[in-house]
This record gives sequence, structure tokens and C-alpha cells, in this order.
Amino acid sequence: MTPRFRSTSAMPIDEWAERPKRGASIRQPAIVPRPSNRGCGFKTSFAPMRVPIDPKIKTSEWPTVRRLALIFPLICALGCSAASIRPTTDSGVAGSFSGIATSDLIEALRVAEKDLRSIDALGKVRIATPENRLRASQVVMARAPDAFRIEVLAPFGISYAVATDGETLAALSTQENILFRGPPDEQTIAEVIGIALSPRDMTSLLLGRPPVRAETLASSWTSNRPLGDAPPGADSPLVFLHAADGANTSIVIGFTRMSLRREPKIVPVSFQRIARNGQQLLRATFEDFTEVDKALIPQRIRIHAAATDAVIEYSEVQANKLLPRATFLIPTPPGATEESLRPSPR
Repeated sequence: MTPRFRSTSAMPIDEWAERPKRGASIRQPAIVPRPSNRGCGFKTSFAPMRVPIDPKIKTSEWPTVRRLALIFPLICALGCSAASIRPTTDSGVAGSFSGIATSDLIEALRVAEKDLRSIDALGKVRIATPENRLRASQVVMARAPDAFRIEVLAPFGISYAVATDGETLAALSTQENILFRGPPDEQTIAEVIGIALSPRDMTSLLLGRPPVRAETLASSWTSNRPLGDAPPGADSPLVFLHAADGANTSIVIGFTRMSLRREPKIVPVSFQRIARNGQQLLRATFEDFTEVDKALIPQRIRIHAAATDAVIEYSEVQANKLLPRATFLIPTPPGATEESLRPSPR
């Protein structure tokens, strides 16, 4: 038995679930936010608190492991209550920015990787598929390069959780009381999340940056136009970095220049992965940036993959928090059935 997607009744699009207190009992210990006297409004200090998993959640009311998997390819934007940083709008910027060196764009990606190594965030996600339109609250924890944990929240606990430490993937359906385990690869992640991404790619998106490593972009070039139409919703890309991504796909990363307190900063604001035949395999846009602990973080991320669209917005986030390996492990709950996670037969 493996988790599969099925079309079942969904929560109305105009209804948000009542948000429970942050955390859950399967994360040891669970945590809830307390207001901090320092920094931006969503920075929090944390106190241990156990929040029970709700055993009364009905399948008809909350997505199951098969349906909830549609939520997760769709990645986080990370937020702060401080004012967003907007792209530079000076009329002379576009002309000067168009001649920027490829090495400067690659360096901007390196800086993004260095400045943000982990997040612990709370937010809401809107999902649209051909079968369903869903909304949910969720907790997202991610640590570079390849560890993440996502918990979907119900009124009194967690309805679904998926986590990997880069070595093992686990998905827990609290409604069915089943824990699935398997190796973390594109096929198994597609089974529990709904999109075929490697652990590294998923983690990068959860951290709010393009799913590509700067050191792999030595053979790349720039242009003033994207391949095809510019991704909608992006913060006015001014220059595009093109690169091969294996033998059969290519990537296009859009950059703009953000106005900071001291000096402008080059920031990636869009990502496309395109097949050789021109098919767009993955699109992500990063919007409404804010600065948290020296890292520029998008407060909203839009994702399009296959027939799924999503917008994720976060109201609370901690940047560069120490997240131990145990954060990304899910032990088998008492009485739960454990099954092997394998990709569906072709």
C-alpha cells in the first residue's frame, strides 16, 4: 500500500481552518510562539508545549495523505511584519543592469545560500488543481541542503506530516494512523507531496530561493528576456540567467535589484525549468521580500507544476534557527501501522 492521490470532497475555498496553536505532539517537543520584544513583529521566542493530534478529524473534512500531498510542492514564502523591500525603479537601472556580468548573478545565488540556512515558519497555503481547491494552515521547517518537514494543521492538532533528513523520507497520516517510510528521491517525494522533486530542490524552494546550486552554473549566459513569456507575478525581472540543467532540460532564473538600507542588492525573483521540447516543467516566483537576520526572504511564493498552482504566505518565521536532525525524523506513533513507501507502478 502506498499513498496515492484521489479526488474527494475538499474544504470550501472560502473557508480557512481555525488555526491551532503552533506545533504538535509528533514533533518533540512541540512549540508555540510567544511575542518577542525585539526585532520585527513575527520574531518569536519559544516555549515547549504539547499539542495533541486530533483523533476526531473526519476524512470528509480534512484532506487525507492522498489528497494532502497536493499541498506540498508549493512552497513557502517567508514573512516579516516589517515593510517589504521593493525593486529599484530608477529609470536608469534597467539599462545598467542589463549588462551585468554572469559571475555577479552567480555570486548573488551564493550569497542567498550563505545568508539563509534554515527556517521555521507558520503560514497558509492556497492550492488549485483540476479536481480541488484547498486552503490549509501549515508549519514548515527546512534546513539546507536537503532536510525539510511539513505539518498540516487541523483545529486541534496535525492531520498530516511529511519529513526527510536527506536519508529517509516519512509521511504520517494521523487520520489513517499509518506511517509510510522510504528513500527520499523524486519518485517517493512525488508520492507524498505531489511533485517529483529531489530533497535538495524541495528544500531550496522551502527556503525561498531557486532550486539550483550556484556551483553548477559555470556554463551559463545572460539575456534581457526570458525563454518564452516572463513568469507572472515576479518582481520585474531585469536580467535572466540561462543554463543547462542536465542533458534534456534548461533553467532560466530572473533577477532584479532590491533597494536596501545601504545599497542595492541583486536578488533572484523567478525560476523556470524547461524541457528540450519547450515544455515548462516547473515555475516559481518569489515576491514581497523582507530582510530578516541579513537574509532577504520572500513573503510570498507562487508555484506552478504540471496542473497544480499554489500561493503560500507566511505570517511567522524564524531564520537560521538551529534545527537538529531529530526535527526531520518522524517516529512511529503508538498503535500506528508502518508501511514501505514505494513509487506507484508505471
